[in-house]
Amino acid sequence: MRATIIIITISCLLSGLQSKPVTNQTLDVINRLHQYGYLSLSENQQVKYVDQTTLTTAIFLFQEYYGLDTTGEIDDIIELLYTPRCGVKDDPTGFSTATYKWNSKTIKWHYSLANSDVLHITEQAFNTWQKHTDLKFERDMVHPNIVLSNKRGGHKCQKSSAVCASKFDGIGGILGHSDFPHSDNSLIEIHIDSDENWYIGTDDNTPENQTNLYAVLIHEIGHALGIAHSNDRNSIMFAFYSGDKLELGNDDINAIQSLYGSPTVNNQPTTSPIKPNPLEPELCELNNVETFLIVNQIMYIFYEKWVWMISLSDMNIPKLQLITDWLLFLPPDFKNISTLYQRPSGEIVFFINNLIYMIKFPSLMLVSGYPKQISTLGITSNARIHTTVNTFTGQTFIFYNDIYYMELDECQFVAKSYGISRKFPGVPPNMKSAFRYTNGMLYFFKDNTVFEFNEFTNTLLRAGKNNLSTFGIQCKKIPSSYGEIIVNLKKLVLKLDALNA
Repeated sequence: MRATIIIITISCLLSGLQSKPVTNQTLDVINRLHQYGYLSLSENQQVKYVDQTTLTTAIFLFQEYYGLDTTGEIDDIIELLYTPRCGVKDDPTGFSTATYKWNSKTIKWHYSLANSDVLHITEQAFNTWQKHTDLKFERDMVHPNIVLSNKRGGHKCQKSSAVCASKFDGIGGILGHSDFPHSDNSLIEIHIDSDENWYIGTDDNTPENQTNLYAVLIHEIGHALGIAHSNDRNSIMFAFYSGDKLELGNDDINAIQSLYGSPTVNNQPTTSPIKPNPLEPELCELNNVETFLIVNQIMYIFYEKWVWMISLSDMNIPKLQLITDWLLFLPPDFKNISTLYQRPSGEIVFFINNLIYMIKFPSLMLVSGYPKQISTLGITSNARIHTTVNTFTGQTFIFYNDIYYMELDECQFVAKSYGISRKFPGVPPNMKSAFRYTNGMLYFFKDNTVFEFNEFTNTLLRAGKNNLSTFGIQCKKIPSSYGEIIVNLKKLVLKLDALNA
């Protein structure tokens, strides 16, 4: 009853705000909240038609993200909202890093048309990140990974004729913006507003009427490395400019090291021989792909030590990655993920060698206190975990020891109930894997067979051979003779590796 009263009270409060007049300042606030990621507008929607309830909700979200008093009032956000800042949107529901990172330890950059002073502080800005990780940055005018350039107003990208989605607005306001790394590690850009009165130096003695370019470059380079905004005011990745933050804060260091690891003590080779990576598998040649996860429009496909990250918008198969390059906290003897799922609260849970790993997404940072033993869930420590599945209704089931299942209480993260009979009629016991696809169906895998289950009607719809085309992945067929040659070559390489080991 108490929760109902609170909801009604808030609803009445918001509805009472509907009558406030729409002023030019209100329209500008709506524009800024939209630009910074706190208010969504449909393609043809005009700001003057945003209702007061939607605006107040956006203000609440902005205040909560930046640790302000949550009043829902425009006057209480004006000072911070109008502070010069980065043009990259905040992610109020996210963590500290983007989806992708660079796969190379050496990243090359070029600042178009920059003089020697600007090149010097740009190099120092990159070095600010380099000293906290194993990354190396090199200036390369011919084959850069990151191109920096000065732009003004509406502008085009440096390396293409495409119009940049973000405009600059003259002195103050937006100071710069950057791309995040792409899934294919293609070239990205950082744009700096040329209309600003820039202070060129690596100290904090910035004159009152100038903006410290060095501080802005460190911030934008953070985005280019894959780090999103932080709501920690001591962080260099705090969206709003102050000019006196010229070193990374703890939040920044944790973010960069979660992506690229800590700096090594020295770069000398180890005394033990380095084993070559196993032959990279071809996704379309595998017939037992069973471990899937879909998060934020990305399909993650896991196979032994490998992972493919496939965008649902185009379904192109990218180059695969070693899971240990992606999840840096995994032990050196890691072999494969038993099962995984995303919690209703957003974290991703992995089961590996009877240990539970819980990570934040998209930062990929391990939640404090993990990994934990599976016994903390209420299952014996020697149990064999087969699979997990999180249903549309938010229920999480863990299947173990052939015929048993446990429903998990996601609030307390402990067992809620146990069962021995089939939880999903028609689906056999001892399943190898399961996940919920974008069509709302549950898919279970066993012995190269996939079972499609409708949880809304509680019925098994079909069972058939496990095929990637079921999930929108179309593999190009090659002539059988050519395919046999490829397979034989791979077998030969494996034999040679074994002989040379």
